[in-house]
Amino acid sequence: MHQRRFIRLALRLQGLNQAEQRAAIARILREIGAEHGFCFRRAAGEHQHRRSGEPPGADLMDMGLYDLSWSVGFMFDTTLAFTRMIFDGFLDLYPNLTLIASHGGGTLPYLVGRFEKGDEVELPQRRKMKAKPTDYLRRIYYDCITYDVRPLQYLISIVGAERVMFGTDWPHQVHDIKGSMAHTAMLPPDQCNAIRGANATRLFKL
Repeated sequence: MHQRRFIRLALRLQGLNQAEQRAAIARILREIGAEHGFCFRRAAGEHQHRRSGEPPGADLMDMGLYDLSWSVGFMFDTTLAFTRMIFDGFLDLYPNLTLIASHGGGTLPYLVGRFEKGDEVELPQRRKMKAKPTDYLRRIYYDCITYDVRPLQYLISIVGAERVMFGTDWPHQVHDIKGSMAHTAMLPPDQCNAIRGANATRLFKL
């Protein structure tokens, strides 16, 4: 099954830099497309998450000095990976690929205004995407591990509760099972139910 193939891909992506990740994803997509002649009309979730360790450039940015690798560095990794895929036209090339962004999407939902303004004023040749940045953000799925209900509520306001999945960051040392349960419980019942299970049931056809 292609879902198992994507799981194996996700394991291989751990620890790779962004260019290597993108090349690996593009390679497996070309293989599957060549085998079956379709563009991923079935749900197959690719979950982007880095392994424990220092993000690239952490030493140059003194992240280790204040233990900022997980609080800032991992967010940066997630944000940069997805932003590059969006602006490079990757999601236009594979419109039916399902992607799940860890860490509540990093800073993606909070940069939506800057993305839209940049799309308005920057040089067109720097963007290969066909739609607006917000449209792509609403095509991605996100986990709910934000450690605070307020950024979770903001994420939902940008992309919709139907795009948020339950997450705890287990087994990382900063996992927050109790927090994820408590924060989703603070949401309206329909949003809570969607995030805790209904979205995953729909996406993975459980």
